[in-house]
Amino acid sequence: MRKTKDINYNPAISVKENATRNGVSEATIRYHIKVKSVDRRYERKLHIISQCRFYLQKYPNTTRTELQKKTGYSLSTIRKYWKYITSEEELIDFDKNKIKKYQLKQMNNFYATHPSATQDLLRCETFHHNILEPFCGSGTMAQVIKDNGYDVEAYDIIDRGYGQVGDFFDIDLPQNEYDIITNPPYDENLISIIKRCLTLYKNKVALLLPITFLSGKERYDEIYSKQPPSRVYVYRERINIAMDGDFTKFNKSARNITCYAWYIWERDFIGGTELRWIRNIK
Repeated sequence: MRKTKDINYNPAISVKENATRNGVSEATIRYHIKVKSVDRRYERKLHIISQCRFYLQKYPNTTRTELQKKTGYSLSTIRKYWKYITSEEELIDFDKNKIKKYQLKQMNNFYATHPSATQDLLRCETFHHNILEPFCGSGTMAQVIKDNGYDVEAYDIIDRGYGQVGDFFDIDLPQNEYDIITNPPYDENLISIIKRCLTLYKNKVALLLPITFLSGKERYDEIYSKQPPSRVYVYRERINIAMDGDFTKFNKSARNITCYAWYIWERDFIGGTELRWIRNIK
């Protein structure tokens, strides 16, 4: 494997393109990202701001809605970074080599799903034997799926001791080979994450999301009006979603005030979304 110091890495392009330009394998690029602790999410944010600034320089009277159409980014993303796009203010950078491990996890949306929630889903739904878990964290979801007899391909953007290191937007994944089960990060990329899931999956996508995600004009326009979920399983009680995977600390219901649901999409589904209730059995 080529030494990471010899890699000319460009965070604005995909892992695949970096590999081609450097004449190495994608695995080498991912290893470089891991060793150098590259925060690709931060780098993507910079890239979004840079692209939008470039367009505004050419067309200074462009509205947010027009910018969204021209760049392909969601309107919520444009709003979130508008102050950076329209000014010289720079997004705060972090020297990850100087921060503590737990801070790095918090920066990268590490909220682990209690194993019982995945088991709840598998009591209600069956899936294709090949499963993709693209935001596996420490493996609390992927391992339960594997223990239930499925073959699991697991990734996470940060190495947390489980699965492979890979950014969901850069991993070269075949279409129609995996069903997808995951608890994705609830950030500005969530709509894009769901849309990519719905282009890759074989039979089913199951996402653990807050119940409030059912509401929202942009979500409806971008997702539900085009591919509505076939079923939504709303939890009767609060489930344990723990920051940094500390389930003991977040075991009490008062610590988990968000109401969650499993959203199920099925290939070739026709009809209205069915609402069901699900119980968390620990």
